[in-house]
Amino acid sequence: ATAAVRPGSAFEDAFRIRIALAAEASLSAVETEVNGVSATAAFVVREDGIGSEDLRTARERITVEPVADGTATRVTFEDVTVTATRDDRTVAEETADRTVVVAVPTLAAHERTERFEDRLNRGPVEGAGLGRQLTASLYPMTWARGYAQYAGAPVRNVLANRHVELSTNAGIVRTQRDVFGESDPGARGGVAAATARTGV
Repeated sequence: ATAAVRPGSAFEDAFRIRIALAAEASLSAVETEVNGVSATAAFVVREDGIGSEDLRTARERITVEPVADGTATRVTFEDVTVTATRDDRTVAEETADRTVVVAVPTLAAHERTERFEDRLNRGPVEGAGLGRQLTASLYPMTWARGYAQYAGAPVRNVLANRHVELSTNAGIVRTQRDVFGESDPGARGGVAAATARTGV
């Protein structure tokens, strides 16, 4: 089954497959009756069991894209069949693509998460990110503490683990705010408390 999820688009492939399977299960329970005519809808992914080829086919029958500035997701289902029957006889059948828009920012959230991860892994000379923030915060502090130690101040470690930990956590919070537009309030509070302790 993992062959249906390609390394270069793993999130989107898995997302499309999950939507296909959920649509198949949901539509199989849809039935309505009016004046003796029953109508059912179907989005068939598997006939009997399911394998990699079924999942690949299901993946290709789903199109997803962000809309409304990423605050919603448009999903198109290829080949949804609506069947009308009377007295167990098919009186009409139509197969067409169906599109729905749901107010969930799944794709935009995933894109920002990838951008956040990229910035966390980026080196100091590779661009904006955690590496550059760490360098910018630790460099002047190390020089200041080094000169203070040289001048006789009670500084045992010019650069201690607590300084690296604090700068790293503060950099993560700033990177989170830069990418998502907001940072976790718990993380902000933790960094503030750690800054106070380290300062003392």
